[in-house]
Amino acid sequence: MGSKGRLRRISFHVCVVLLSLCLEAMFSPMLKVEAGEQASSYAHFVHAARVRSHAALATEEFVGPFASWANVKTDYGAKGDGVSDDTAALQRALDEVGQTGKPGTLFIPPGAYRVTRTLRLQSRQGVNVIGADPEQVTLKWDGAMGGDLFEVQGVSYSKLARFTLDGSGKARALLNNNWPGAANYFPTGNEHAEIIFKDAQIGILAGQGDGGTAETVVARCHFLRLSDAGLKITNYNALDWFVWDSLFEDNAVGIHNVQGGFHVYRSLFRRSTQTDVKVSNKLFFALRGNYSINSRRFLLSEGPSGNPTGFSVQGNVILDTIEPATIAINDAGPLLLLDNVIRSRASNTGAAVFQSDFGPGVVTGIGNTFTVSNPWNVDSRSGFTQIDTIITNRASVSPPELILPGFWVNRNRPVIEVAPNADGSAIQAALDQAAALRGQRPIVHLPEGYYTIRNTLVITAESDVQLVGDGLFRTQLNWAGDAPAPMLRILGPSRATLRDLTIGGTGATDAVVMEGIDQADAHIVADQVFLGGKTGLLVNGLDNAVVDVRTYYAGSVRSGQATLRVVGGSQLAGGAAASGAVHIFSGATSNNDLNLEAVNGARLTYTDVWFEGQGEAMVRLAGKSEVTINGGNYAVGGGPSKFYAAYDASFTGLLSLINMRSDAKISTPATLNADARVLVMNGLTVQSCNVASCGLGQYRNDAPGRAFFMHNMAVGGDIPGYVSRVPDAGVADATALRQFYAQLRARQLPTLDAPVAMLGQTDARLYRVSLSAGENGLRMVGGAGQPLGVTPRAHLPVVLQRSDVGARRASEK
Repeated sequence: MGSKGRLRRISFHVCVVLLSLCLEAMFSPMLKVEAGEQASSYAHFVHAARVRSHAALATEEFVGPFASWANVKTDYGAKGDGVSDDTAALQRALDEVGQTGKPGTLFIPPGAYRVTRTLRLQSRQGVNVIGADPEQVTLKWDGAMGGDLFEVQGVSYSKLARFTLDGSGKARALLNNNWPGAANYFPTGNEHAEIIFKDAQIGILAGQGDGGTAETVVARCHFLRLSDAGLKITNYNALDWFVWDSLFEDNAVGIHNVQGGFHVYRSLFRRSTQTDVKVSNKLFFALRGNYSINSRRFLLSEGPSGNPTGFSVQGNVILDTIEPATIAINDAGPLLLLDNVIRSRASNTGAAVFQSDFGPGVVTGIGNTFTVSNPWNVDSRSGFTQIDTIITNRASVSPPELILPGFWVNRNRPVIEVAPNADGSAIQAALDQAAALRGQRPIVHLPEGYYTIRNTLVITAESDVQLVGDGLFRTQLNWAGDAPAPMLRILGPSRATLRDLTIGGTGATDAVVMEGIDQADAHIVADQVFLGGKTGLLVNGLDNAVVDVRTYYAGSVRSGQATLRVVGGSQLAGGAAASGAVHIFSGATSNNDLNLEAVNGARLTYTDVWFEGQGEAMVRLAGKSEVTINGGNYAVGGGPSKFYAAYDASFTGLLSLINMRSDAKISTPATLNADARVLVMNGLTVQSCNVASCGLGQYRNDAPGRAFFMHNMAVGGDIPGYVSRVPDAGVADATALRQFYAQLRARQLPTLDAPVAMLGQTDARLYRVSLSAGENGLRMVGGAGQPLGVTPRAHLPVVLQRSDVGARRASEK
């Protein structure tokens, strides 16, 4: 991601400016598109809210421990008996993890570990602290009142997972993430997974002090009985916190940004005494697919502030809040409410949605269901559009509670161990042996080390092997072949999984290429992928496969090519109905010449991704492609050469730009193809001239009738540094809006379930992998996937082990 300290100072400056804004009232007429054709049934909205049982899905599994991991009991003498003071032993383990000659992964076996002083992990990259099971491993605070249990400072590309942090009712922060601002490593690329935070003031405190902490995934965590907040973000550079599949129960506030930013997906909130989500500093936020019941309110944005704050509130189920206004926005927005279900208490008859500020704002509501007769209380000066609103009675709204995925379980798969620093032939032998164990989802484990690859590695078709390392940058596969070639070929149909490793080398054409993967219902899920190359991710010619990327990172791709390039298959190129699509769900990128390219009828959605640094354009479009960009930031410093979108003369598809922020010009040329359609709605740009003298400013629509610019805003408009409404340039009717929003509404939030066992169908997974090469980091193609031109490898003897080897190793000492 480049130099985080330098890059994040850009966003720091912007946020300071926005926080200091004060808005003079500027009156603008309210636009209302009357509700027309509504959804056919209430079930549509339940589906859109992603309220579905995961019980039918096989959740992913925990892989480990391995003999290469350190153990806090056997290696450092921790007792875990609930009585002994384990502080010194745990601290000694944390001091050594990842240091020269020491393992980069620290394993905590089952037990209750008494902690009397703050534990500290400092100045480390690519380390992991992993417990056996969050319900069997507890670090319990027994120190001073108001102390912090665990401080993580200046740590990047690391993982904390699978334990409980118990504050005993007297700890302040259970996990304090921070950076001093100058030393150590800027915290980025981290994951906190399957941690139970309970009985303290704050679960996770992010960004305390002068530094920041960004690009962090919080996954499958539980936040219980926290008197301040579950997750509290307190720094302008504490940006891009991504919360997935987590439980917030009986807290004062579920998630609160004092400063900084976050997004939350498919999480469950119960009984928040203040609010589920609280926003004090204005930026942009996404709340998608969540479920809330019996909280005081769901979303509170404090103010009035005079600041623009982008909210994408999509597919949530919100039931029985104490306050009538379950969503209260005290700023200008833009606020998008899409396919939410809001059931008010019988005693609450007031509006469920409130928006007001010093001046006019923007509110858009599409496909929402309410149980009060007048659900909207929107400032009369604001731009307001609503279509397909359903008003129904309380008795008809009884959706089942969201079922969160359970904690991952160790399935005790066969483990094929490869010797540390072995050559490629040893790895290939292990992959071949794993192919013979198809159906058992075997593990090929590459311990921490540096592996030199001279010939392309191949995972054969139908294999369900798990290729597992010891962490980002701890297990590294590096190309040393005589000629450029892919480092790893995954032949489809495939159910292979890659975990916790780095594959790279500028001499290789591709770090990973997946071939022959375009079967009906094919699915590839990538979670926390770090991509580099002339193109980071190339998806080429897939008509059927759906590619879901959760938390996408790609930085400093200065090749002149698109960082993410999607090329439609023959069916999509011809305009035929096909399921093939690429969905990006959150992430962060920087310093790319061109971020996105969609050609040949490609289908792409791109949401909640932060970009900053140098760049010439956000997206280039050609052919019958359909692209939706919703949420996110494109900060390039402006300038006359910076354009958000570039349109090829062949572009006859659909582009929807919704609730996004840009420093670059957003325009549609007069030469736009007659069959193309563009929507720019609820956007925010930065401009240097006032609306009265230059009208649209950074917005320019020279294709009326084909392009529609609605409800957009500008910072630095009429009064420099202030937010203003920008005049509309074309207004889409309800039918057109349904078409522009259809791609976003149809998209599903991906689950990290285990691949299906069905032969003949691709269902592959990539978890926390770094992929970079001379041409493409990750290339996906729909070809036959035959292993042509692969040099035969010797089948080396490999010991078959079980994945409980770490526990057995511990018991034998």
